[in-house]
Amino acid sequence: MDRLSKMKMEKSQSEFEEREQPEVEVEVFDSQTINWEMIKEDVLQLEREAFGEKGFTEEDFIDDFKNNAVVVLMRAKNARPIIGLTYAVPIGVYYPERKSESSNTAIIGDTIITKTYRGKRLVGRMMFLLEDALRKRGYQYLERSAMIANHYAENVEKNYQDRIVHKEGPRDSFWGPQMFFKIKL
Repeated sequence: MDRLSKMKMEKSQSEFEEREQPEVEVEVFDSQTINWEMIKEDVLQLEREAFGEKGFTEEDFIDDFKNNAVVVLMRAKNARPIIGLTYAVPIGVYYPERKSESSNTAIIGDTIITKTYRGKRLVGRMMFLLEDALRKRGYQYLERSAMIANHYAENVEKNYQDRIVHKEGPRDSFWGPQMFFKIKL
């Protein structure tokens, strides 16, 4: 990461920390160390709340988590239930034809926060930790699709504008129109 990008990231993180937010705990897990049985009920509840029948299944999560995923979980301070989740896997997991890029490009599988905590600028905390963990693993790029309907794509573009190296869309998807972003880590 060049010096200017690092300074912008530090500034962004400090501005982020200054905003009033609910007290939460955010942790990064290697998918090999996560105990799925301990988190599955919370994760599946979050997914159902966010996407209903169109959400990922238990099998989807298990498949992604066993593929070298970096997982970030968020809980309310001193509470057990998971209130947020994001994770990324090597690009070749979703696109086998791009397996050769798997050492430098990760793709986000999911980002969700329970309804009562949405709109409180908490996604950024999870993303900051996810990106840091991906950089430490040697990734240079992060790809993601983001829904247009809930302004998520707009927020991704606004927050990553200086680091977006490729953008496409809108694209039709199972979940509705989405924008695609490739972001420099």
